[in-house]
Amino acid sequence: MLKYIIGIILIILLIAMLYLGWFFFCFAVTKEGKDLPNKGGHGTAASPWKKYTNVRKDDRKWARKLEGEDLWITSKDKLRLHAKYYRTENPKRIILCAHGYRATGLGDFASQMRWLLRDSDILLIDERACGESEGKYITFGAKEKQDIILWTQELANRNTAGLPVYLYGISLGASSVLMASVLEKNVKLSGVIADCGYSSMAKIVRELSKKWFKLPGYPLIWFISLYCVLLGHFRMGEADVAGTLKKATVPVLLVHGMDDDFVVPAHSEVNYNACASKKRLLKIDHAWHALAYLEDTKTYQNAMTQFFAENDKA
Repeated sequence: MLKYIIGIILIILLIAMLYLGWFFFCFAVTKEGKDLPNKGGHGTAASPWKKYTNVRKDDRKWARKLEGEDLWITSKDKLRLHAKYYRTENPKRIILCAHGYRATGLGDFASQMRWLLRDSDILLIDERACGESEGKYITFGAKEKQDIILWTQELANRNTAGLPVYLYGISLGASSVLMASVLEKNVKLSGVIADCGYSSMAKIVRELSKKWFKLPGYPLIWFISLYCVLLGHFRMGEADVAGTLKKATVPVLLVHGMDDDFVVPAHSEVNYNACASKKRLLKIDHAWHALAYLEDTKTYQNAMTQFFAENDKA
C-alpha cells in the first residue's frame, strides 16, 4: 500500500514538473511568450526606466529618420534574418549591435548610435524571432551566436576598406556576441563590448524562475531543458557564456549596472573571471538593467573610446 501511495505521489510530481517546465518554456523561449513580470522594475512603466522615458523616446525618433540599408541572410536552420546597415563618412570601424531579450535594435541602441555614428558604421541586427527576422524560439544565445557569425561573414564581404570590426551586445545580445567571438575563425574581430550579459542560460533561468514564480531551480531546469531539445532543437548547455570564454582570444569590455536585479552584476563577474583574453569590467553605479549608458554616459563613452584606441590597430 505504501509503495502504491509513493508511486502515485511520484507520478503527480512528474506531471507537475512536466507542466511547469512547459509553462516556463512557453513563457521564456517562444516568440509568443507573455510579457515579463513587472517585478524588480522591468518595463518602461517602472521607475528605473521612467527616468529615461523622454530621452529614449527622442533618441528613437531621431534614429528612425536615419537612412539605412536593409540586409538579409539565411541562418543555418533556414530562417530569413534581417539587419540594417548605417554608414557614416570616413568610418574608423564597423560595429555589429545585438539587442536584448525581446527588444529591438533601435530600442536598445538608439542613444548609443547618436555617438557611435560620428566615426563608426553600424550593423543593427534583428535577432531571430525578433523584429523582421523569422523564428519561433529565442534560444538565449545557443543559435543566436551562430547567426552573429554569419553576419560577421556578411560584413567581411562588404568591408573592402579593411576596417576593424567590433561586436556590441546588450543583455541577450551581450551573451550572444561573447560566445560568437570565441567561435568565429574566419573573420578577424578587434573586440567585443558586452553590456549586462548573463553567464549561462541555465543560471539566468534558475534565478528568474525563483524570483518571479517562486519555483525551484532544480529539478525544474531539467524539464525546461527537455522542451528546449524537443521543440526548440537546441541544448541549454549551448548557451554557456562563461564556459565559452575560457577559450577567448579577442579583447573584451564587460559593462554592468550595479543596480541591475534582472541580470544581476554577478553574471558579468563570472564572465570576467572566466575570460581568457584581455579584458576589463566596467561597473556603473546606480544603473539598472540595460541603462548603464544613460545612467553614466560620460564614463561609458570614455571606456569605449579607450577600448577602441587600444584595439583599432591591434
